[in-house]
Amino acid sequence: MQNLNFKLHRSWQMISLILVIFLASIGVIISLPALALEKYLAIFIIMSYGSYLIWRYGLLNHSDSILQIECGSEGEWRIQTQDNLYQAKLNRDCIVTSLILLMRFHVSGKFFPLTTIILRNSLKEDDYRRLVLAIKFSPSEL
Repeated sequence: MQNLNFKLHRSWQMISLILVIFLASIGVIISLPALALEKYLAIFIIMSYGSYLIWRYGLLNHSDSILQIECGSEGEWRIQTQDNLYQAKLNRDCIVTSLILLMRFHVSGKFFPLTTIILRNSLKEDDYRRLVLAIKFSPSEL
């Protein structure tokens, strides 16, 4: 099998999904019977976290945002982020559906795995299907 290379793009669907979830969360907080100060604090935390998620997974501007994924012929994975190129192992706890992929990679020297969320519109038209097949037939080690 040849090396497969997947270049990720900004996803407006991901940004929209994050915005809808966080706006709904803010609506729930506003309707709670709590003090105004507590509500403002919770809304600030939600808005901060939502901004971080949009920055990292929607716009791909974070230093650990995965921009390119390469699957080698022997099941090895290479991950390109904003700052580095990593040799990685695919974790077994990936979520693979026809609409969304949640991929987690173990990189030596990092305590937490590198994670990416990929919607269909984040890749070229046929690349999403190829990536799903590469995940399913790749030997996961962790």
